[in-house]
Amino acid sequence: MTPGARVSAAIDLLSHVFTPSEQPFDIIVNQYFKQRRYAGSQDRRTILELVYGVLRSFYKLLYITQEKLPRISSVRLYLLAYLKLFLHKEEELKDWFSGIGHAPPPLTMAEQDFLKDLSKEAVKWPAWAEANIPEFLWSEFQSIFDVNAISEAESLNQEAAVDLRVNLLKTSREVIKKSLESEGIAVTEVPYSPFGLRVARRLNLKDHPSYRQGLFEFQDEASQLISLLCDVQSGETILDYCAGAGGKTLALAMLMGNKGRIDAYDVSSSRLKKAEFRAQRTGCQNISFLADAPDKTYDRVLVDAPCSGTGTWRRHPEWRLTLTSENLTKFTRLQKDIIFKAAQNVKGGGRLIYVTCSLLACENEKIVENFLAYHPQFKLMPVSIVWRKLLETPCQTTSPFLRFTPYQHKTDGFFIAIFEKK
Repeated sequence: MTPGARVSAAIDLLSHVFTPSEQPFDIIVNQYFKQRRYAGSQDRRTILELVYGVLRSFYKLLYITQEKLPRISSVRLYLLAYLKLFLHKEEELKDWFSGIGHAPPPLTMAEQDFLKDLSKEAVKWPAWAEANIPEFLWSEFQSIFDVNAISEAESLNQEAAVDLRVNLLKTSREVIKKSLESEGIAVTEVPYSPFGLRVARRLNLKDHPSYRQGLFEFQDEASQLISLLCDVQSGETILDYCAGAGGKTLALAMLMGNKGRIDAYDVSSSRLKKAEFRAQRTGCQNISFLADAPDKTYDRVLVDAPCSGTGTWRRHPEWRLTLTSENLTKFTRLQKDIIFKAAQNVKGGGRLIYVTCSLLACENEKIVENFLAYHPQFKLMPVSIVWRKLLETPCQTTSPFLRFTPYQHKTDGFFIAIFEKK
């Protein structure tokens, strides 16, 4: 593909971010390239570097385009600004935007004027744009992280690592580590999870024989630790109330040694089918998949609630563009509804574990406060107590909760609170 054709493809893909769709963006990207077999590996790499470069700089680009051309802001303009400001490709722009072949149409006079004096040195970014955070969220972000707000925000703009959870039902971390290293795949043990490995550079391991045999799963270290902090015992009954595609469900089955019983429930039947397939591949045999919400009580109830996903912006930078205050309000209402319902499934003396992959207090601490106000039969169990029981490394929290972040823990952002029923 010519450079101009690659730029056109990047514009096409970026336009999908702003088009409402039920399909996740990574699925859209895969389908886009399947329909364009002529795009080689270098073409795909270059196109995606442009796409994700724009997404990871979006609020800087939004600010500068709205300041200079408030009526013309578009995907094309964001990409032009990115190419000049961050890739310094000013000399190439006329050739890439030539209108010849599959290249985008030539630059308009307004675009040429926009680019003429554009430089990073001439722009004074507001803090929210510098941090690449939606403006309406910036004050909450600052209140949570204080002096580390910019550092925490910048960590969300980095590419996420590839973490593996070794399936202890079939093998050990040492065996998988040695096996991968013998193939020239550099991996290290993650700092906290006793069954996690981190791949040194991004590789596609989905066709690897060990993965197909169910010897490891792809799972961020923080997600692995969430399952561990549920503190499940082999003979207990567990409810994974928002099981999704089963990542934490499978980890719980592993930790229980395939004993006891896990009921996995989710409102999405398609996600549960994926979870069931994964369970078969990984040898998890103590899981039942429920189409309807259960009316029984359990020793442990895990609620990994639907949320804004702000903690996973490293993996899904497109989500920060589509999150609105209205969407956030809908999430918090849903979270309150789900945790209230799930609490009915907790046995006396049992635990309720509330989790989100959000960094925001409105989806985390505020939900916990609201829940306790209406449920005096529950009390908070400090996460640090459970951590010290299960892990040798120090627990980095002084509050009853724990918030994982890319900046502090080199993981996705997750929040966990543990309640015990009196």
